[in-house]
Amino acid sequence: MAGLAYLVANLVFDYALLWATGRLHGRPAVPSRLALGAWIGAASFTLLPPTVSPALLVLSCLAVSWLMIAAAYRVPGLRALGPLVATLWAVGCVAAGAGMAAQSLLGGAGPRATGPLVSLGTLAAVATVVRPRLAAAALARALRVRVVLRFEHQRLEVEGLVDTGNRLREPVEGLPVILIDPGALASLLEPALRDRLDRLAREPLSLAVRLPALAPQWARRFRLVPFRAVGTERGVMAAFRADLLVLHGAGGPPSRLGPAVVALSPTPLEQDGAQALIPAEYVTAPGPSSQGDLPESTGREREGGVVGVETG
Repeated sequence: MAGLAYLVANLVFDYALLWATGRLHGRPAVPSRLALGAWIGAASFTLLPPTVSPALLVLSCLAVSWLMIAAAYRVPGLRALGPLVATLWAVGCVAAGAGMAAQSLLGGAGPRATGPLVSLGTLAAVATVVRPRLAAAALARALRVRVVLRFEHQRLEVEGLVDTGNRLREPVEGLPVILIDPGALASLLEPALRDRLDRLAREPLSLAVRLPALAPQWARRFRLVPFRAVGTERGVMAAFRADLLVLHGAGGPPSRLGPAVVALSPTPLEQDGAQALIPAEYVTAPGPSSQGDLPESTGREREGGVVGVETG
């Protein structure tokens, strides 16, 4: 009878452990597969001789945990099993430790089921509380990119954040508009323009006609981008055309995306350290690799000038 109770306890714990592991990795749970994985774990540890050597015990536990994960989840290849197995062990140790600690604190005063119940509760808490935070962290990593902009021989590298709400387009060429903190661009500009950069970001029309005298090289790249925002029915932003945009995402090769338009944010960007907001089109649209040809910009290509005005 004691052996059966031990088997059932292991079966329930292994089922909950596999469920929590899959939830932390965003894997869909199939009850029949979880039950199969739990049976493999429970039966293996029940049948394991009590006098087995420590080395053989560790090897057996590792082998059984791999079999449990392989049975519970469809994972392509052995290498993909590794993170799941590591999570299984980490979560299992936390849950088992919590149960042992609770049983030890109560001593003989509490029921014998206190430890197992605390272990199961710990598994549920970890899967429920930690999972959203892991998902949020993964999303934040996926949305963060390293942005490299080239203006002839000048190079600017900043941290960027993909902004799905950024749908700005520059009317002359139809390019999606990157929003950048003015301070990030200051190091590339001539002193005469750098000193007026904040004013240019807030009041672009007031400096548009003076820009050729202040910074001729940047006047060729100058654009005015119309926008609407909360509290602003209609406005314009100062922007510059970059010759090349390269995005470095997490874990992937860099993408060369051709010319881009960079608009100066009228207000400082407060986006977790990011200095630029990247339209999602640059990330989701298929583009050439770092070795491929640069794509042609949408619409008519211009050497420079403000929106709607060609320059000679």
